Amino acid sequence: MISILIAVVGLASIANADDKLVRRHAGHIVISPDPVPEDAAALAEFVKLNLAKDRNYDLYNGPPWDVNLVAFLSRDPGREAVTFRISDAKDPKQTLVVSRAPTRGRLVIMSLSATTAAGFEVGKTYSMRMTRGKTVLARCELLLRQR
Repeated sequence: MISILIAVVGLASIANADDKLVRRHAGHIVISPDPVPEDAAALAEFVKLNLAKDRNYDLYNGPPWDVNLVAFLSRDPGREAVTFRISDAKDPKQTLVVSRAPTRGRLVIMSLSATTAAGFEVGKTYSMRMTRGKTVLARCELLLRQR
């Protein structure tokens, strides 16, 4: 089973994140096993330490894998819902997770725990997307490795 916990705590202060930071990383999803900080100043350091410019991440801390992410959307979704989707990178039709994502402007912060019972596999790469309708607003790939 997979559990998705939406991190709402601290979004008000992060909503004021440096516009340069948001523009610079537009379209990226930054992943870490460490929690996303709750203030804008610490967010910049978190991104600096964890950003994979090629958008490919490896997590070694599972199963289960605890994933903390911050997505910098390529555009403000306005009032439209943003959808978070995890699918098999080689076969996008094999979707494991579809969930609405809470936004603050162009930021989405989420935490999730993926388990083998939910279909996640060691050594497999997953595509992660934030979309509005059919438009991809942020993306990355995640390879899950064993402890």
